[in-house]
Amino acid sequence: MLTMPIAGRIMDKRGPGWVVLVGITLIAIGMGTFAYGVSHQYAYAPVLLTGLAVMGMGMGSTMMPLFGSAVRGLAPHQVASGSTLINVNLQVAGSIGTPMMSVILTSQFKHSQFIQAAGKAAALKEEVTKRGVPPHPLQLPQQVLQPGFMDHVTSDLSHAYTVVFVVAVGFALTTLIPAVFLPKKPAADAPGQPTIPALAP
Repeated sequence: MLTMPIAGRIMDKRGPGWVVLVGITLIAIGMGTFAYGVSHQYAYAPVLLTGLAVMGMGMGSTMMPLFGSAVRGLAPHQVASGSTLINVNLQVAGSIGTPMMSVILTSQFKHSQFIQAAGKAAALKEEVTKRGVPPHPLQLPQQVLQPGFMDHVTSDLSHAYTVVFVVAVGFALTTLIPAVFLPKKPAADAPGQPTIPALAP
């Protein structure tokens, strides 16, 4: 991430607090870009590239200052254990966050009769392809035979993914609360904070 070195220099001068606040805000904006683009069914590539670029800058401005802030109060012999604990927490958070978003998305799918009908129709098509016999119209869900069926499916899919991204934005914004309490001064100016050789400018 190209923003990590820049974020590190800013953290050395102004402390991690301001950098992390900006980084989290950028992450929320990137997620919001996905939500806005999906809800309006914009072209895939521009939304993806814009959202990922903004999120990448946010991650680069968040991760390194957070790591530095987490270990700045540790004695030198504690840094290795502290870094390991940080990585364990990241893995645990990822293993919880990803299934949570999947549950929300699946719940949205189940609330859409058109998405469920499309799934049943796809399963039926796969089954009849194996047998080589075309499906009888009565076997298809009623929604499939309605005019504008695919438009309804697209709209419901768009809504489902929009909800997931909006929830993700909400989670990102809640992390601003603990980030406010991060030090707003460089390590050298913060009283009672030993300087870690590996993080010293």
